[in-house]
Amino acid sequence: MLMTYARRELSRRHKQTIVVAVGLAIAVALLMVVNSVSSGVSKAQSQVLAAVYGVGTDITVTQRPSTSASAQQSFGFGQGSGNSDAQGNTSVSSTVLRASRENQTFADSALGTTQHVNGVSNAVSALVLEQTTFHGQIGAEGTSGASPAPSSPATGSGTSDKERHRFGGGQFNLNSTTVTGVTPGSTLGPLSTLTVTSGRTLASGDSGQDVALVSSTYAKTNNIALNQTISVGGANVKVVGIVDSTSSTVSDVFLPLDTAQKLAGLTGQINEIYVQAANSGQVDSVATAIGKALPSATVSTDKTLAESVTGSLSSAATLVGSLGRWLSYGVLAVAFGLAILFTVSGVNQRTRDFGTLKSIGWSNPRVVGQVAVESLLRAAVGAISGVVLGLIAILVLNKLGITLSGSTGGFSVRGRSRGESGGTVPGGAPSGGGGGALERASTAVNVVLHNPVSAETIIIGLAAALIGGLVAGIIGGWRAARLRPAAALRSVE
Repeated sequence: MLMTYARRELSRRHKQTIVVAVGLAIAVALLMVVNSVSSGVSKAQSQVLAAVYGVGTDITVTQRPSTSASAQQSFGFGQGSGNSDAQGNTSVSSTVLRASRENQTFADSALGTTQHVNGVSNAVSALVLEQTTFHGQIGAEGTSGASPAPSSPATGSGTSDKERHRFGGGQFNLNSTTVTGVTPGSTLGPLSTLTVTSGRTLASGDSGQDVALVSSTYAKTNNIALNQTISVGGANVKVVGIVDSTSSTVSDVFLPLDTAQKLAGLTGQINEIYVQAANSGQVDSVATAIGKALPSATVSTDKTLAESVTGSLSSAATLVGSLGRWLSYGVLAVAFGLAILFTVSGVNQRTRDFGTLKSIGWSNPRVVGQVAVESLLRAAVGAISGVVLGLIAILVLNKLGITLSGSTGGFSVRGRSRGESGGTVPGGAPSGGGGGALERASTAVNVVLHNPVSAETIIIGLAAALIGGLVAGIIGGWRAARLRPAAALRSVE
């Protein structure tokens, strides 16, 4: 009888039922979409971080450079530098392989300290280097060298005014190459972002060997083929593999770590450690423990690294996390309010009915239960409709294939991407401004937003609507239970 009476009331007051159901359906759909998009954005951020820092990396350990270590470096050519021809033009060339100025180098014993921290599953180290090659021709005084520009003399570090007058114009090139020393055979860190397109990757047996991987972009730009020899830090190394990467910050050249240390004169030094926690729930505690074990280090978790991601991906995360979530809560509150308002209004219009029911023996709990069941049925209709509407909206968003851009730090020479050659400036200094021209630049990783649909998302939507219906039913039932039979029978609907 309870359900029969409830169904008849819903059909008799169908307009009220439709309004409440539509309001709850919109609220449920919006709540589902916001939760789904939030999960999609979170996964997109993880993809960006995995592309940059490697798959499985939960924590990175670095050390900020001191002021003196990060000071700009330059090339200097004093008297007698280079080779001069019969016309007095001097050809100069210099290559410097040094640690990246982004992070201070520190002893590789820090890796062992990190590996012994409780909760660390795996940890590998890396040494990020910058190789800068300066070469060109400086004309004698009164000559043009390769290009006439006597009004723009080349200058060098440590060169006196008297020495400068001996040089005329010139033509210079500045080439920058990023070199990363990695642990051969590791499945964590930079190597985990790479896909071999030709040749092979670095195996554990390559430690100490003069072998290298080069990025496909760098190989194409510089016409480098597999098994060819390239110069790194004044030594010839053999290219054993050409690789692609999901990361736009991929290094140009990858060497075994000990080989990179030897060529850069940084034996026993590293500047990055990649850490994988044994349990994802332990990441924060492991990071804290590493920070205590290495007081001078900068320890970053995946959460703090995600904060460094900028671009449209960051904007979407902020929008979903603030406006979208509060909007869904607001719509849900309005839907709850409508459900309560219409339920109480319906009770007021049915005072005669409830008075009659109470006069024939219905108890207050039974009256409250009747109103609550009716309200729950309305909420159920709205919840089911909202889930269907939410699933359709999420499907449409996924079909649109929205692409978001997440920016992270990469290296460039005055805005050029890594691996590009430096420019040539006739009669003056090289484009890029010299050996200290390497700067931190923003590099973007594009990801297609995919919004997942989980059982949890659907349950949240259903539960929210049903709770709203239950609250409305209890309030309406309480109002109906307060009616006195005699007063109710005297009222006219």
